[in-house]
Amino acid sequence: MEVKRINPTATATFKVKAQGGGEETITFKVRMLGLHEIPDYVPKAEKGVKLRQSKIITEALIDTVLGWDITLDGQPIECNEANRREWLPYLLGLKVIREDEGQRDKFSLDDILGMALLYFAGDPENFLKN
Repeated sequence: MEVKRINPTATATFKVKAQGGGEETITFKVRMLGLHEIPDYVPKAEKGVKLRQSKIITEALIDTVLGWDITLDGQPIECNEANRREWLPYLLGLKVIREDEGQRDKFSLDDILGMALLYFAGDPENFLKN
């Protein structure tokens, strides 16, 4: 099996429908998230507590996102764990705007920023050196 060198991080840029309905572009620097890592984010089962996939995805992306270009009142928001915990739950629910937006009939899971980012971080091709 021939292998290639892998970059430890990759940059993903998405156009999203922002607060108020406008279009914004957001860029993330992420580390690769292998599918084998997802079980690490599944909490221990507790009686009467519902396991929520969105919580698992959010926790995985909090660890996966290493940088971003978001601002508040024109000032950059530092991409530390506390800020990721505060801001990612909101950001991950934004709708991704695709180039073929008007031509597609069906809504896809990767039309949600959190899922698009999860798919990006989970695809080793995005981390291969050219």
